[in-house]
Amino acid sequence: MRDPALSPQEAVAAIEPALEREPVIEPVIVHRRRLLPQWAGLAASLLLIVSIISVMAFFLGVAPAPAYATGIGERRVVMLADGTRIELNTNSSITVHYAAGSRRVDLERGEAVFRIARDARPFEVIVGQVHLRSDGAEVGVRLLDQSARVTVTRGQVSVQDFAEEARSAIHNLSSGSMATVSATVFRMTSLSDEEIRRDLAWRQGGIALNGQTLAEAALEFNRYNRRQIHVADPLAGSMHVGGYFDTSDMDGFLKAVVSTFPVRVSAEASGDVSVTADRMQGEASAH
Repeated sequence: MRDPALSPQEAVAAIEPALEREPVIEPVIVHRRRLLPQWAGLAASLLLIVSIISVMAFFLGVAPAPAYATGIGERRVVMLADGTRIELNTNSSITVHYAAGSRRVDLERGEAVFRIARDARPFEVIVGQVHLRSDGAEVGVRLLDQSARVTVTRGQVSVQDFAEEARSAIHNLSSGSMATVSATVFRMTSLSDEEIRRDLAWRQGGIALNGQTLAEAALEFNRYNRRQIHVADPLAGSMHVGGYFDTSDMDGFLKAVVSTFPVRVSAEASGDVSVTADRMQGEASAH
């Protein structure tokens, strides 16, 4: 009710300032203040979860599985945390799996040389169905179509095939040994230091041929080059070649072949080359 002591004009003057005041926004402020602790609590919970996972991974020795690869014609050296040195040849790939009690590298494609550092954990190389194991050695491993070729340059390595979950016998290889291993084949030979250097000439960027057929030599060059050599002619493919060549010097190799053997080299539309026997030249040389 109006104060009887005020005139009508004075009562209106007293009410108008109150009507012109801004609306109270305290409920909005209170609402925002309530949300902030909720978001802070959620963030703290997420941080705690991440911290727990990190601590568990640390104590369990679980590490990410890094992968390394090379393209055609590339070579790469990878140093692992334990001091193991891996040299990757052309068009090769590996994945590294390290944990608290084990060291494992999967060779998924191509070829590599492993200089294995000594460690309390054993070191394994998985290449196809073939498992290699060593405590400290230097070994070259190449993945073939249905097998693996293993060349031991230092130390000792045990090799076993696990094809179709059937474990084959364990084979022990020592320095100077090379073996081809598959589910059905184990063939081992002893190599001299010179033979090992030829077998691993790619580490210096070379291909060392010593009596391989021309077809085999072409396949070896094709590993390192996008241009390909095709030797479909059986007569040309059966010729035996030798020499040391740069992996990228395909033209130099072909010139040497043409100057030594009765063959012809023809360029294809794709940029590849084909090698065929020059039978006329061969007959003339025979006479």
